[in-house]
Amino acid sequence: MKLNIEHLVRSGYALAFILVITSYVLFFYSLKESQDGRRLIYQSNLIINKLGELSSAAKDIETGGRGYILSGDRVFLEPAIIAKKNIVLIFTSLDSLVRSGEQALLLDTLKQYFEARNKMSAAGISFFEKSGKVITDSTKKRMYLGKIIMDNQRRVLRRMQVAESVSLGERERRLTYINRSTRVIAVTSLIIVAILLTYSIITFNKENKDKKAADRAVAEYQRELETRITELDKKNKELAQLKSMEKFAATGRMASTMAHEIKNPLNNIILSLEHLKDNPGNDDTTINLLDIINRNANRVNLLITDLLNSTRFLELNFASTSINHIIDETLENAKDRLELNKIKIVKKYDAEICNVSVDSDRIKIAFTNIIINAIEAIESEDGVIEIKTEAKDDNCVVTISDNGKGMDQKALSKLFEPFITSKSNGTGLGLTNSQNIILNHKGNINVESTLAKGSTFIIQLPFLS
Repeated sequence: MKLNIEHLVRSGYALAFILVITSYVLFFYSLKESQDGRRLIYQSNLIINKLGELSSAAKDIETGGRGYILSGDRVFLEPAIIAKKNIVLIFTSLDSLVRSGEQALLLDTLKQYFEARNKMSAAGISFFEKSGKVITDSTKKRMYLGKIIMDNQRRVLRRMQVAESVSLGERERRLTYINRSTRVIAVTSLIIVAILLTYSIITFNKENKDKKAADRAVAEYQRELETRITELDKKNKELAQLKSMEKFAATGRMASTMAHEIKNPLNNIILSLEHLKDNPGNDDTTINLLDIINRNANRVNLLITDLLNSTRFLELNFASTSINHIIDETLENAKDRLELNKIKIVKKYDAEICNVSVDSDRIKIAFTNIIINAIEAIESEDGVIEIKTEAKDDNCVVTISDNGKGMDQKALSKLFEPFITSKSNGTGLGLTNSQNIILNHKGNINVESTLAKGSTFIIQLPFLS
C-alpha cells in the first residue's frame, strides 16, 4: 500500500511537471508567434501605405505632365519631378519589404510600368517642346500610349493593394487567435501551478506529519536503546568487577596454598643450610655452593612473601583525605624518575572534589606502581602523563594516561596476573599489588590501551560517607 502511494505521488509530480513544462513551451511558442504576427501586420500596413504613396506619386506625375502640355507652364512639372524622386525611395522600401512570392513578381511588373510611363512621359514632353509647345498627332499618340501604361500600372497597383489587404486580414485574424490561445495557455498554466502547489502542500503536510511521527518513534527507540546500552554497560562493568574480584580471590587462595606448600620445605632447606655451613670440614668450594643455595632460597622466600602481600586482604588504616593531595605526594616520590626520563606531567584536577576515605600510605603505593608502569612504557623523548580527577556516578575517579607504547588485548587481559611482566628485571607483582590495594578499598581499576598510542588506567574509589 505504501509503495502504491509513493508511486502515485511520484507519478502526480511527474505529470504535473510535464504539464507545466508543456504549458510554458506552448506559451513561449505562442508569444513568439504573436511577436512574428505583429511584425508581419506592421509590414503589411507599411506595404499598403507605400503602395498608397506610390499611387499618389503616379497621379502627381500624370497630372503634372498633362498640365504642362495643356498650359505650357513648367510649374506643373515641379510636383512630377518631386514625385519621381519619391518613387525611387518608395521602390527601395518596397524591395526590402517584398522579397518573394507573387507580390515580388507584381512589384517587378509595377517597376517596369513606371519606367515605361516615365520614358513615355519624357518623350511626349520632348516632342511637345520641339514642336513649339503645340500639341501634334505624335504628342497625342504618346499621351494615348501613356494612358494605356498608366491604366495597366493602376491595375497592378490595385492588385497588390488588394492582395496585401487580404494578407493583412489573415494576419490580424491569426494574431487574434494566437493572443486568445496565449491567454488560454497562461490561464491553464496558472491553474496547473495552483493545483500542483495545493497538491504539494497537502503532500508535504502529510509527509511532514508522518516524518515527525517516525522521528518521534525513532527518538523514543533511540532513547530506549541508549538506556538499555547504558544499563548493559553498567552490568558489564559490574560483571567485570566481579570477575576481577573472583580472579583476585582465586589468585590469593592459590598463592596462599602455594606459599604454605613451598614455605615449609623451603624453611627446612634454609635451616639445613645453616647446619651445613657450620660444618668445620667444609672447603672453599663447598662453602661457595652453600652460599649460592642460601641466596636463591632466600630470594624464593622473598618472592613468596611478596606474592602473599600482593594478593591477601589487607588491614587498612582509613582516614579522610584529599585525593589531589595524595596524587601530588605520589608524584613528589616519583619526581627523580620523571625528571630523569624528561616526562611532562599534565594535571587536570577537580578542585571541588570531595575527600575520600583511604589508607594514604597504601593508596600511594598503588598510584606509585601505576605511574612507574607509565614511565617505563614511554619510549619517546616527548613523554606525557596526564592525571585527571573528577566525581562520577558517586565515585571519585582518577584517570592516569600516558602516550607510551601501549598494549595489545592479550597483554591487557593478563596485566594484573602475578609474575607476568615484559621487563627483564621486574617481578610482575607491582600492578597486582596496586589492584589488591584498590580492591581492598572497595574500589575498582580498569585499563584501556592501544598499541603505539598509550594506555589509560581508570581508578574508582568511594567518596567519604
